Amino acid sequence: VSALIDEQDTLQGEPGWFNSMYFDEIYHARTGYEHWVGMNPYETTHPPLGKALISWCIGLFGMTPFGWRFAGTLAGVLMLPGLYMTARLLFKKRRYAVLCCLMLALDTLHYTQTRLATIDSFVTLFIIWSYYYMFRWMMCDFFGQPLRRSLIPLGLSGLMMGLAVASKWTGCYAGVGLAILFFISVGRRLYTIRQAKQGKTTAGEPTQNAIKYVMISDPKKIFSFSVSEESK
Repeated sequence: VSALIDEQDTLQGEPGWFNSMYFDEIYHARTGYEHWVGMNPYETTHPPLGKALISWCIGLFGMTPFGWRFAGTLAGVLMLPGLYMTARLLFKKRRYAVLCCLMLALDTLHYTQTRLATIDSFVTLFIIWSYYYMFRWMMCDFFGQPLRRSLIPLGLSGLMMGLAVASKWTGCYAGVGLAILFFISVGRRLYTIRQAKQGKTTAGEPTQNAIKYVMISDPKKIFSFSVSEESK
């Protein structure tokens, strides 16, 4: 146990993160300030949204550690309800959602990273919410509700994905996963419609809403469905 605190006397001087930049803040906090005052940005390796968010908080609180770190810390806080709602959607149990939320809240990397003025916090925040809305869309009743209603979560997922990529290029990798989920969901719905058109139905698969959808979309076609007793 003593080895955990055996190097305290090796620190020279006072910690500087209370009054100066630390790690990649030398790039992102500086670029945020340059955005705010209208200068040509020094760092252009990633899209500007993350630095713009930092710049707005610099404008509110000043060019201080509190000012350039506020936006990232707020992003870290907003990740928690996003993960909670995603877990609640997937596991259907509040206790599992709370557990997932606590695991993120108590994760030291999450705690440390979101206290710094880096753009990683923003891309992670938007990725979490993009997947939440994608799962919401996948779970929509495609056949039992108007199409425009199911497009709302899909549009929000796309918006969050765009914000993630606009914060950092690594958001593109998460977009690949979203695309896979999208095409899987579309394929399942097309398969359900095909099964309904062929009159193949079991208890709840495809649902009665799918059958109604097929009949409404092609009312001239006569369907002969062989529905099981449980489905009836």
